[in-house]
Amino acid sequence: MKKVQELHQLVKAEKHQLDQKQSKLHQLSKADLKEQFITTSNEVWNCSNCLKCANCCKTISPIVEFNDIHNMAKVLNVGAGDFIKTYLEMDEDGDFVFQSQPCPMLNLEDNKCKVYKARPKACREYPHLDDVNTNGMLDLAFTNAKYCGVVYDTVKKIEPNH
Repeated sequence: MKKVQELHQLVKAEKHQLDQKQSKLHQLSKADLKEQFITTSNEVWNCSNCLKCANCCKTISPIVEFNDIHNMAKVLNVGAGDFIKTYLEMDEDGDFVFQSQPCPMLNLEDNKCKVYKARPKACREYPHLDDVNTNGMLDLAFTNAKYCGVVYDTVKKIEPNH
C-alpha cells in the first residue's frame, strides 16, 4: 500500500493528467459515471487490504454525527458528554471531528478500529466511491486520491471515454 506522502507526490506529479481526466468524467451522465466508478473500484478493492494502510484513519478526521457519538460512547462504556470532552472538537463548520490524528479509535499495532461496529458514518462510507455521481463526490474522490491508495488506483485506472 502507498503511504500518504507517496500519494501526495504522485497526485502532484500527475496533476495535469488527473485534472484532464476529472474534467472528462464531469461530462459523463450520472449513470455512466457511477457505473464506471463502481466497476473500477470493485476491481481495485479486490487487490487491496485497508488494514495494511489505514491512511484515512491516520490523516483524515471524519465528521462525527450525534448518532456516532452515542454509539461509540456506548461501545467504550462512557457517557456521550465524556466522549465529546475526551475525543472531539468542533471544526470551523460547526461539525464534531476527532481532536487528534491518527484517530484515537485506531489501534496502531494492527490498524484495526477499536469501535469498528460503531464507527462514524463517514468512516463506514469512506472513500465514497459509490456516490461519485452526486453532490460533488467526484471532486471529493480526486481529493481523496491523495490519502487512499484505492481511490488513487481507481482514478488512475478509470477510462472516461467508454
